[in-house]
Amino acid sequence: MTDMDAAAELESMLATHPGKLKTLNDELDRQRDIYSSRASSVQARAAILIATAGLGAGLQSAHLTGGWYILAVIFAAVAAGLGIAATRPRYGGEINLASLRDTLFASEENTGLLKLIDAKIEVHETDEKRLNAMGEFLRWGFVSLAVSIVFTLLAVLNV
Repeated sequence: MTDMDAAAELESMLATHPGKLKTLNDELDRQRDIYSSRASSVQARAAILIATAGLGAGLQSAHLTGGWYILAVIFAAVAAGLGIAATRPRYGGEINLASLRDTLFASEENTGLLKLIDAKIEVHETDEKRLNAMGEFLRWGFVSLAVSIVFTLLAVLNV
């Protein structure tokens, strides 16, 4: 099958199901909105982790007289570092608008919309992977903060 035949078959398929592309595009937009909300939440939690771990490390470092305090400061610093890692700027690409414009105007309406949807899906999948990685940084950061607190309690109790 040639590229011309494949394009004609795709156009025929899309012409018989015009509402399905709009439904798919609307669902993708809905998921992008949810992603944005989740990304904002991750950023807020990262800021809380950084502030809490930084405050904890600062307060604990005044008492660096024993091994528990040193471990507490180390784990608080690790927690802050993981929080900072979770605030890395977005590194995924965006849709090339000039190329998209050329593609949309050179294609039939449904083919252009399908190409837009494909490009949005690619960006969305990259963003989701990044957001999941940032979530892992946060989970380990909060675990490190909890361990730091345990070490502080052990130092306070003179165990």
